[in-house]
Amino acid sequence: MGQQVVQLGLVSEEHFLPLDNQLYISSKEITGLKRAHKDGRSAVARLWRQGLEMSKPQMVESMLKRVLGKGFRAPYLVADSWYSSKKIMNLAMQNGMCAVLHMKKGNTKYRVQVGADKKQLLNAKDIYSKCVRKLPGLPWQVFSLSVEPQLQSDPKQEPSRHPVQLLHVRALKENAAGGSRRDWALFLSTDDQLSPEKLLQIYSLRWSVEVYFKEAKQNLGFLSEQTRSFASFVASVHLCAVRHLMLTYASSTDGSTNLCEIREQFKDQLNQFSLARRLWQYFLALMGRVIGRMKTLTDDAVRQLTCTLSREFEQIFESSLQLDPETIRLEYDPAPLT
Repeated sequence: MGQQVVQLGLVSEEHFLPLDNQLYISSKEITGLKRAHKDGRSAVARLWRQGLEMSKPQMVESMLKRVLGKGFRAPYLVADSWYSSKKIMNLAMQNGMCAVLHMKKGNTKYRVQVGADKKQLLNAKDIYSKCVRKLPGLPWQVFSLSVEPQLQSDPKQEPSRHPVQLLHVRALKENAAGGSRRDWALFLSTDDQLSPEKLLQIYSLRWSVEVYFKEAKQNLGFLSEQTRSFASFVASVHLCAVRHLMLTYASSTDGSTNLCEIREQFKDQLNQFSLARRLWQYFLALMGRVIGRMKTLTDDAVRQLTCTLSREFEQIFESSLQLDPETIRLEYDPAPLT
């Protein structure tokens, strides 16, 4: 509906931890507010304005500042081609990180050493046609080249160049599924000494965010609320992140890295509790009908009996969830049993 989630997370080989996000509101197919915000100073109103006014790189910058301010650190900043900009490269280097980006095959010029004493400005396609296609035929090919892009966005200031690594990767098989010699991808690392194998290994970790969103949509209730207000969108995105973090914590403390198994365990438990509560509602309704037929009981006696049954059930239900005061006290202040 014209809105996109810009997600920042901390990823390792075992887990993906969603740390921060913002909703970007596109100028196309925009779905406006049903009614104006009551308080323009509220968090939701502020996020709505930011979604309209900020670009995606600006959102990344603000989110990165927040998570770094909370003490999170990472050696690499990995992003897809939506964020392959000079601003993101500068942002990574300013914060002591190496940017690993999937680049667009646009008209961005890179200063390339083409001779002993000569440098030339070429775009990605020019570099590919002059260098990569001259490689001998292999099942797969990579071509790494140290180049110097112009990292200064303001044309009034002096040009600022920093050596980076451009990595061209050609299709694995030219004859597979319509593949050809023209099927190639472009990656960039602000560390021009990073090996091609290490660069691709680092970038592959970005796939975790795709898995996260698939899990959120299928199993964590992502945007499954019955309302369509902007406030509900914000709440839904954050609640999904909280649920995912809870599952990640459970899997790490359980000694398992399989979130699916942990999720299924919780789902089975919740289904059992939901069924128990539903059965209890039926039981209460049945008891009410039976008690109602007891003509000898007064109305006060009927209410007292019903309240007593409900109270006893709540105590049993809380105990089964380990939410009763005694269980909580034992969990946080385990005294030796005598």
